[in-house]
Amino acid sequence: MKIRMGLIGATSTLLIFCIGLIFSSIKPLSCSERTDSAEALLAEVDRNLTSETLKYHLVMEIIYSPGDQRTVEADVWAVGRDSVYLEYTAPARERGTRYLKIGKSLWIHQPKLSRSVLIQGHMLRQGVFGSDFSYEDMLESGHLLDDYTAEFLPDEETLRVLKLTAKNDEVTYQQRILWIDEELKIPRRSELRTRYGKPLKTVELDEIRAFGERLYPTRIVMKDLLKQKSSTVMRIVDPIFDVRIDPQTFTRRHLERPLD
Repeated sequence: MKIRMGLIGATSTLLIFCIGLIFSSIKPLSCSERTDSAEALLAEVDRNLTSETLKYHLVMEIIYSPGDQRTVEADVWAVGRDSVYLEYTAPARERGTRYLKIGKSLWIHQPKLSRSVLIQGHMLRQGVFGSDFSYEDMLESGHLLDDYTAEFLPDEETLRVLKLTAKNDEVTYQQRILWIDEELKIPRRSELRTRYGKPLKTVELDEIRAFGERLYPTRIVMKDLLKQKSSTVMRIVDPIFDVRIDPQTFTRRHLERPLD
């Protein structure tokens, strides 16, 4: 099984929960190698955005407007493309709030509730803690080539530019524009659009660091263009790849267990 980091899906994606957003091989192409097929380049990026398992600490800074912001922190575990568990650790009032993603289902559990709640319908469009990431973004998974056709747009400086068009009406973002570092096989920017080309959100990936044989963007910035002056900055701290994770982590029983 492979885990896809959902913000190139949302980017990516999650935000994946942001998670499976941004994994890349450290092995670059030589400067003379260029991919002539948009689908082939997208497939290479898709392959680079995968790993068997992943665990990391998430720091999310939500900027509602200048001078009005908050920071939340969480621990995240993921196995496969569709199994993600997230538990908030700070601030104190959010500690113990948990999310469980299994396939296309997303559950939330808060310490004051005895049972978890399935997030569905109009709730999916709401921002997580009022951030620019929606619950719908968190549910993104799968390969971009499954949902989109791809074509090249003119290069911009050193980046290849791809336009993705959704294959059906069920895809959340009907168009995407990706700016890709072809040498590293890492998307550096993504613009999420309506079917008519109106930009809805932008996602930028930077602060790329080496973790063993992997290059990994550790900072993700999303902006919801329908909001004024807001943005959300996600920082990936101490990612651990291919770590053993107890399968019980991805169960409702684990989600609803009492606080430690």
